[in-house]
Amino acid sequence: RRRLIQKMEFVLEASEPIPAPSDTELQRYLDAHPDRYATRDRLSLTHAFVSADRHGEAAESRAAALRAHLLDGADPATLGDPFLRGREFKLYTEPELAGIFGPAFAEALRPLPLGEWSGPLRSSYGWHVVRIDRRVPGRRPELQEVRESVLRDWLEERRTAVGRGALDRL
Repeated sequence: RRRLIQKMEFVLEASEPIPAPSDTELQRYLDAHPDRYATRDRLSLTHAFVSADRHGEAAESRAAALRAHLLDGADPATLGDPFLRGREFKLYTEPELAGIFGPAFAEALRPLPLGEWSGPLRSSYGWHVVRIDRRVPGRRPELQEVRESVLRDWLEERRTAVGRGALDRL
């Protein structure tokens, strides 16, 4: 039965070819689905970490002391505890950072100034002193940048609609 259904879908798809879309149609499709193709805001950061497991209740005050050293010009590579994922994070989105540090930490990064040591901020691992090194705002791409993806999605939608219409007629 499953094979018969699949065979009929192939026959129906072949019986009603889908004409190639114009650039205007693809642009309309892109405009109708902006979130699907838009890039998200990204940021790069450097952090100094103090482990809550290693330092217990003193972790927050140790992180505050780290911040003072960093503000005095200390090298972040020489301070804090080792962090499994490293000291620098380049061009991560907020959901990616939330997956690493936790949602509250990622949200706390939004208002931080660029190029200044801030914190301490709490994560699921401990406390961090953070410097935002770069912010890249998200944007809506031009059609030419995402043409292949838009075309693929447009064709899939058309195939589904044509198949549904053919099945309804049958």
